Amino acid sequence: MRNPLYKHLMLTTMVALCFLFSPHKSSATHYMGGEITWECTPQGNFRFTMILYRECYTVSGGNAATFGQTIQMQTNVPGFPTIQMNRISLEDMSPTCECPGGLNIFCSGMPGASANMGAMQENVYTSDQAYPNGVPLTGVPLATGWHFSYGVCCRNPCNNILNTQSLQFRVRAFMYPYQNTPVDNCFDNSPSFLEGPSHVFCTGMPTSFNHMAYDADGDSLVFDWAEPLQHNINTPLVSYFAGYSWNSPLPDTMHHPNNVPASLDPHTGEISFTSYTNGAFVKVTKVSSYRNGVLIAEVFREIQVVVLPCDTNNTPTAAIYSMNHLPLTEISPGHYQMTVHPGDTVACQIAAIDPDLCNDQTTPQDVLLYATGNHFGTPVNPTPCADPPCATLTPSPSPGTPLSAPTALTTLFEWPITIDHLEGDGLQYFGKAYNYHFTIRDNFCPVPASRNIMLTVGVQPHQWMDSLPEILCLEVQQYGDVMITWNPATIDTNAFDSYTLKGSTLHTGPFVTLDQFSNMQQNTYTHVGSTSLSQPNYYNLYTNTLVPVLMSTPSKQITSTIYLQAITGYAHQETVTLSWNPTHYIQLPQSASAYQIFRREGTGSWQLIDTTINTHYTDTMQYQNQQVYYRVEFTVAGMSGTSCISRSNTASVFLNSTDDLLHLKHTPVIYPNPAQHQIVITPGELSGAFGLKMYHSNGQLVSEWNKHFEQGVELNLKLPNVAPGLYLMLFTHDAGTYSTRLMVTQP
Repeated sequence: MRNPLYKHLMLTTMVALCFLFSPHKSSATHYMGGEITWECTPQGNFRFTMILYRECYTVSGGNAATFGQTIQMQTNVPGFPTIQMNRISLEDMSPTCECPGGLNIFCSGMPGASANMGAMQENVYTSDQAYPNGVPLTGVPLATGWHFSYGVCCRNPCNNILNTQSLQFRVRAFMYPYQNTPVDNCFDNSPSFLEGPSHVFCTGMPTSFNHMAYDADGDSLVFDWAEPLQHNINTPLVSYFAGYSWNSPLPDTMHHPNNVPASLDPHTGEISFTSYTNGAFVKVTKVSSYRNGVLIAEVFREIQVVVLPCDTNNTPTAAIYSMNHLPLTEISPGHYQMTVHPGDTVACQIAAIDPDLCNDQTTPQDVLLYATGNHFGTPVNPTPCADPPCATLTPSPSPGTPLSAPTALTTLFEWPITIDHLEGDGLQYFGKAYNYHFTIRDNFCPVPASRNIMLTVGVQPHQWMDSLPEILCLEVQQYGDVMITWNPATIDTNAFDSYTLKGSTLHTGPFVTLDQFSNMQQNTYTHVGSTSLSQPNYYNLYTNTLVPVLMSTPSKQITSTIYLQAITGYAHQETVTLSWNPTHYIQLPQSASAYQIFRREGTGSWQLIDTTINTHYTDTMQYQNQQVYYRVEFTVAGMSGTSCISRSNTASVFLNSTDDLLHLKHTPVIYPNPAQHQIVITPGELSGAFGLKMYHSNGQLVSEWNKHFEQGVELNLKLPNVAPGLYLMLFTHDAGTYSTRLMVTQP
């Protein structure tokens, strides 16, 4: 075994020679890489995080220059040319190892330190200090994307790009438009990274690593190489040493016949290579997120990797084994795949072994296991997964604390699969893939060897799920009872057990059982005693099956009674503004194309007055001294050719031609109602300052505004992020007070 001091001297000499080819600038920031990501805040805004990685030492062993405490991130977002970012942490990211007898690399006071030995510091910046509630971006991103970036001079020296120590750098991210939806209420978290970058490797050792990209929204991720940038967002680096390029950033066989060029798996993000060539090399990995096939975000992790000569060490061996009847396939080295269905339970053993000794040739090496995955719960992830039950490991690592054992370790991966782990668009179920990454490292010094393995669990719907019933119509009857109609299941009668109907007054529940039916052909039920005359009522139908597996499957979307509201206004003649919510937020393919609007004047008969595809309507009437009633209907065709009707409650107003109602010109009108992200307020003939308070139906104050009316000018108002439900809107104006109800629905 080589003497560690000899090895260190060789490294120092190698790095120093690299610097001799071009002048070193003492003012350099010694940039080694970085990334920009964002996440949604509870207020519906954006929290940005920027991480910059810096070299700890100059070629002479002194401390490298540091980044500032406060920096400005540049953007092309209207109204936000810059976003202030403040540093919240500064951490040594050098390789950590505990094997006795080996060299340790660290940032502060390392004996004989020099540049490009792998001593790296992480600077974490956020927008929190400047924007405690998040950055309030609004509007729709450009087709070419909104970009967020930061750059200064200078880069660290390296071996794949010419004169990098004289060049500026720029780290960036892009936010793209999605279905022309304004970002006023943040609806997308960018991809982020669950692990810090792997940046130090040993010469001649087969290497694979993964940046562990994660998307909190479950969007699909695609990985690719990308160009490092210079001083602006449109200026890539173009001058490379022979044999290198932005999409071939590490040494290949041109530099040594035994080199294995770097490859990047576009589906998993796994990077693999073997380099017998020492040095430092700049590379950029792009992570693109797609929602329903539409590009929605791009983030870039740039990192300068260092390849060092090390003592002899082998990479740990690791594998995954199925512990039950579910088949497991290794589709490529280290990548395991399993296909499951709701009702299955995944049970796999992860086993790792490393029989090597430490540098002292006496002490066994430790094996360490780190786990990441977007559907792990605690303690692997700091918070529970979005759709429980979550995947678990027994025993389990936690953030910053891997599993550890001398020579070998095992852990059991378990995950019960339910209907919630499928994708659905409200009309049908789709399969969804979940990736779980496991990094296995030893504690060899100065550079631990590591191996990455991955488990992809593909959750697929049962074929018979497309034959399960859906609620078609909800008819509100005279005294508030609701007649519910669904299409019966068409599955094998031997597989059917029963239906369970559940209801709630909130879209988010809790849902309580209303009744259960054992006849598979039953398709109607009347809910007696609902509150549908004063608010929407929500329903879901569960089909309980016996084979192929005992399970209870809900309808693909929650349905709602149509709740109709009528508000009068004043504009030279009496008007009535109607607003309502749909039964299905994603319309069934057999639904009618338009709502029918009926009106009854006084004690007269119901008359069809119009049809509309919207969920709001304005009816203009001459002054009348009588009550006027409205209802809305919507027709859905059943699977057997029959049809049913969703019918709203009856809403009424009193229209009057006398002067005692001229105060109606001071009555503001809110639309749309129901609303989602924002509302429009029509002031009528009001002008001047007014106050508006938003109360939950339980009396709790949710939000309040102080605004100003201009006569005849509509006012757009952004709503806070609140749960779907009924809210009271209270206006206060010099002309008096006015209140109305607002229904907030799920987007």
